[in-house]
Amino acid sequence: MSPRGFVIVGILLILAGLFLHASSFRKVISVIAGIVGIGFFGRMFILMAVLLVKKPVLVGYDDNQLIVKGQSIPRKNITKLEQVASAPVGMLGIKTPAFVLNCGREEKITIPTYHVLSGEEEAKIRKTLNKYINER
Repeated sequence: MSPRGFVIVGILLILAGLFLHASSFRKVISVIAGIVGIGFFGRMFILMAVLLVKKPVLVGYDDNQLIVKGQSIPRKNITKLEQVASAPVGMLGIKTPAFVLNCGREEKITIPTYHVLSGEEEAKIRKTLNKYINER
């Protein structure tokens, strides 16, 4: 089920808790479950809505540079590519899988995947980026 589905179910649980003729215990449980569902999956719903209207390019590249989030990174500056399981994204507190580019000593650039890539797609992107970085 998508995050949107969980938010809709949360709203329906709250409405059922408020308007159904049931025991008080069942009403309280329904409202609490709805609030928890919206609180937990609502952040993901907001993130997915933003991603739909945002430019859908994860990373771009040409012969000399890699372009991430509108920032150009010279190819020669990239020393290593890592893949992490959870990197923080924005102010919503969501953690998502990401690629991390090591550039120089301390500079790291994170490329979040926002949970929209399958494992197969992530592997292809990682292989392509590694090939790109190593072919200097």
